Amino acid sequence: MKSSLIYKICAITVLIFISNTGYSFEIKDNETSLEITFDPAPTSPTGEINDDKSKTKKPKKNNKEIKVVVQESKVKLLGRNQGIRHKKVAVFSINIYEARMYFEDSKSKVTDPQELANSNYLAIKLKPLRTFSGDKLKEAMLMSYVKNKIQPDTKAQVEFFDVIAKNKVIKNEPFYLVGVSLKDSDELYLMMKGINQKIVGHKGFIKEVFSVWLGEPVDADLQKLKDTLTN
Repeated sequence: MKSSLIYKICAITVLIFISNTGYSFEIKDNETSLEITFDPAPTSPTGEINDDKSKTKKPKKNNKEIKVVVQESKVKLLGRNQGIRHKKVAVFSINIYEARMYFEDSKSKVTDPQELANSNYLAIKLKPLRTFSGDKLKEAMLMSYVKNKIQPDTKAQVEFFDVIAKNKVIKNEPFYLVGVSLKDSDELYLMMKGINQKIVGHKGFIKEVFSVWLGEPVDADLQKLKDTLTN
């Protein structure tokens, strides 16, 4: 059975997700930073990770050593500026959501979106300013995929968009996307009201998902949000 808990300690929001598939993760959100705990820690089945904090172990399978690189089980990501996604409809400008991105401390002085997209860890917090269907969110993200020439038909992308489409986005109910980039694969952790999911995908999967905010923007308003989130 899946379960999740959300509670507040002073100004810190703590979100805990426990899965029936044997993993759990916790997010401590104090607005300007996220402290994330993975259990078990993200792993890569082959090769090394470009991360001095990663640990390597060599379990045996069929009397052969298989190198498994284990990243940190706890990470702290630092937040950038908060921005609002606006959308022009006729002569009106509608507020869609508030957003803040979080990166590793080693990226604290980096403002180039492409370099940020290649982080080992990154996250975004989205706080909807109106209620809308998951299909609407999926449709908006797919527009960014088209703009960035990304194919949304890989196994991981299909799973991700299926999860997004099934859930209503609720006003003032924040949700999180946490990306972990490994040597030969990527992991995406999605936490929102009613949905908590870990998706294992191909290398580059995280960069594709975050291209919505770090890639080529679909309009001038998204460009403004991108500039705010990366500075």
